[in-house]
Amino acid sequence: MRNGSLTEGHELVAGDVVTVTCDDGLFGVMKVLAVDGHGVHARLYVQRFDRRPITAGLGELSTAPFGPDYDNPLSIGHMPLTYEAFAGWQPSPLYREPVLDEELEGYRMWQEADGGYFS
Repeated sequence: MRNGSLTEGHELVAGDVVTVTCDDGLFGVMKVLAVDGHGVHARLYVQRFDRRPITAGLGELSTAPFGPDYDNPLSIGHMPLTYEAFAGWQPSPLYREPVLDEELEGYRMWQEADGGYFS
C-alpha cells in the first residue's frame, strides 16, 4: 500500500470500513478517519471474528476500555499509522460510510499536539 491505495482499484478514503488481521489470530474491523500524505488515521473496534467478516455479519461496532481491569480486546479511537504500518494489518475493504464528528475527537487532539505516526 502506497499513497492511499488499499487494493487495486480501491483508493483509500475517510469513511472506509475494512477488516484487518489482529495479533491474536482473529480478525478485527477498522474505520479510516482520515488519510494524509504520511499515513492513515484509523479507529480499531473491539469486536473480533474467527473469520474475516462480511458486511452482513458485523453487527454493531464499538470501542471499549482496555487494561488490566477489563477483559476486552484492544480497541483504539484514533491510531495514526504510516501507510506501511496500516498495510501490515492486511486491510480488506468492506464498505464506506460517513465519518462522524465525534469519531474525530482523538484525531483533533493528535493534530493539536502535532503528533507522530506508528510505524
